[in-house]
Amino acid sequence: MRKTLKQLQGESDYWRIKFINEQQRAEAAEAKLAERDRQDESRWNTHDGIARPIGLNKDDLVYLRMKRQEMKLPYPAGMINWKHDGSEFDVLAWASVNAPIRPAPAVSLAPVSNCLSFFASVIKSGESWSETCQRDLDAARETLRNI
Repeated sequence: MRKTLKQLQGESDYWRIKFINEQQRAEAAEAKLAERDRQDESRWNTHDGIARPIGLNKDDLVYLRMKRQEMKLPYPAGMINWKHDGSEFDVLAWASVNAPIRPAPAVSLAPVSNCLSFFASVIKSGESWSETCQRDLDAARETLRNI
């Protein structure tokens, strides 16, 4: 059965609107992740490299940011070399475990972005919507739901 020009235009409008809605959801998710990162940054205290911070007891658990990496597991403050000696293990910042709970690692939005770019190219080229397109769209939606 051949489709009329009006039917094809209607399908094109449907997929264009669907793409715009998914793009808006992806942008909202990126804004949510940026806000979460900003809140996470506010709990970190810079370290001067002289001694254990005042008010921090030896038994207090702290997360550390060192020159080399951020430590994902907390350490007792009394077990840490707080004095800078020029090594890659110098403490640059610390956060108390008693501070607000750290958010879960951010989900990468790159697959969603790639998927939306692909959908845009399909819509612009006038290609038909395939099962592969629908599967990719469903996977992108699932990623957005898990954020």
